[in-house]
Amino acid sequence: MKMHLPLAVAVGAALPLSALALDAGVALQHGSHKSGAAEMKIVHALLTRYLDAVKGKHWAEAKQLLHPKTLAVIAEQQRLGREEHPMAPSHHEKEYYLKAYQIVGTRFAASAFVLAVAEDNYQVAKSVVVQEQAAYLVGKYRGKWYVVDKKRGESFSDESIKLGYPGYFDHLQFPREEEEED
Repeated sequence: MKMHLPLAVAVGAALPLSALALDAGVALQHGSHKSGAAEMKIVHALLTRYLDAVKGKHWAEAKQLLHPKTLAVIAEQQRLGREEHPMAPSHHEKEYYLKAYQIVGTRFAASAFVLAVAEDNYQVAKSVVVQEQAAYLVGKYRGKWYVVDKKRGESFSDESIKLGYPGYFDHLQFPREEEEED
């Protein structure tokens, strides 16, 4: 299984973690003629860094890439004794953990990006690797890009993002693909 996109690896490897938190002015200077292409490269690089950290069980590095509001939700769940959030993979490592992944699709939705990922997760109890589909929500908040949430076996709709994540994202707007072709 191919691990990830070569461009995402090249961009992610060349940037320190702090460089992924770029402001909109810098992000648009990458020479892209297509609206949102530069942001898409940044989003892919960010998710690649996050997934590489999770795969390597580098929990502190992965946590640095999470949205502040996501971290607050995880902290509240910990306080209540129910750390079940999908963005707290260290909690689940005794049950399953990420072995490999491939980003298979990206779309813009409601001021954020939804990335489809094919994951190979090792299930500890069964001693077997299981292939699963996951969707990750990535967005910009106060000028910085963050990984926000994950859904296993389903995706994020525009409506679910608008209703479920109020105040999570800076307002971003890109033309739809159909409008760009006119």
